[in-house]
Amino acid sequence: MYIWYFAYGRNVNVNFLVGRAGKPVAMFRGILPGYKLCFYKYPGPRSGVGYATIYPMGKEWVEGVLYLMTDEQLKKLDEFEGVPTGHYRHEDVEVWCIEQFRWIRAITYIAVKIDESLKPDKEYLSHIIEGAKTVGLTREWVGKLEEIMKEAV
Repeated sequence: MYIWYFAYGRNVNVNFLVGRAGKPVAMFRGILPGYKLCFYKYPGPRSGVGYATIYPMGKEWVEGVLYLMTDEQLKKLDEFEGVPTGHYRHEDVEVWCIEQFRWIRAITYIAVKIDESLKPDKEYLSHIIEGAKTVGLTREWVGKLEEIMKEAV
C-alpha cells in the first residue's frame, strides 16, 4: 500500500529522505495552507537549538515536498523521526499538489515537545534551504527560509 507524506524540514532535501527511507515512488512540490513553519522542536541532536515543526496559523502556509511512499518506507522514516518514542507524531493534512493541480491527503510530522525560545541550527537550516532550491520551491518561500537563517545559531 502507498501513502503520501508531506515533508517541510530536512526531508525536503531528497538526498536525506532517500538515506532514511529509500527512493520514493513519486515526488511533487506541495503547499500546506493554514500552518506556519517554526524551529521549536526539542530535543534534537544538538542541545539548545530547535528543529523544524509546524503549527496551525490562519493565513500562513508551508511549502514542501509530497512524497508517495510505501508503508514500509514510512515505518523506516517514523523510526528515524522518533514517532514511537515521542519526538514527532503523525498529522493528517490536505496539501495542494502544484504539478497535479489537486489536493492530496498526506501525513506529516508535528513535534510532540516544543520550546518557543529555541533558534534553528545553521547547518540544519542550510540543508532545508538547499533542498527547497533543488526541488524548485518558490522564491518567496526560499526567501522566508533565508530570513530565518539570520536568527540561526
